[in-house]
Amino acid sequence: MKAHVLRSKPGEVLNVNPSAYVIINIVVLLSLVTAIVLLEYAVYIVAKKRGRNLTYKDVIRLQITALKSGIIDLARIFLLVAVMVLPLIALSLSTEYSILLLLDSSLGMAWSPFPVSAEVVISFLFLLADLVAVQYFFGKYGAVYKLLVAFHKRDDIKQLLGKHGKALEDILMGLGYGFVIYIMVILTFLVFFINSYTALSKIATGMVIMLLLGYVLPNNKYENAVRLIERIWKG
Repeated sequence: MKAHVLRSKPGEVLNVNPSAYVIINIVVLLSLVTAIVLLEYAVYIVAKKRGRNLTYKDVIRLQITALKSGIIDLARIFLLVAVMVLPLIALSLSTEYSILLLLDSSLGMAWSPFPVSAEVVISFLFLLADLVAVQYFFGKYGAVYKLLVAFHKRDDIKQLLGKHGKALEDILMGLGYGFVIYIMVILTFLVFFINSYTALSKIATGMVIMLLLGYVLPNNKYENAVRLIERIWKG
């Protein structure tokens, strides 16, 4: 196939020989395969030099076992972050929305075809359900968001988490991600609060910020947070 010349007038699209993309993909694929083979061979040579009577198949099995272990560790870290982040975001947004609905309906601003009195009751029930969920999760596990900070300050927390041995680094990594996202959520709501043009939005956002801070900062139920982590790592 004859390659197209990469010349064009202004405004014209350059045509490139499609076989070039095929060659690039083949080169990349071969490079990856070569790198994997060389890595496996290097592991095999190192094992031989250390006096271990391992065949190449044994090395492959060891690598597969290590890969499975790594996937399990990553899944546990992801689950810990998900448990910290998903309720945080869902309850924050849902509570803010429920507060806005209640304020709007209380001021006679219709947001549904129902009468104003029915809207007030419905929005109040929505807000009540959100507050119950906030009380349950953040009241019980709110300390998990500052567990990383407590780990570096309190010896009892170090002892509780230190029981996990090699998994401690993974746990601290997950706690670090959750802590950073918690701070980012607080900062995001602060930005919304500052940039809000209506008083109702400022009230709703301000109440959410107070809830997130009030349920986390004074929360010292570290045992619940540690038990939550233990459930994830024992699962």
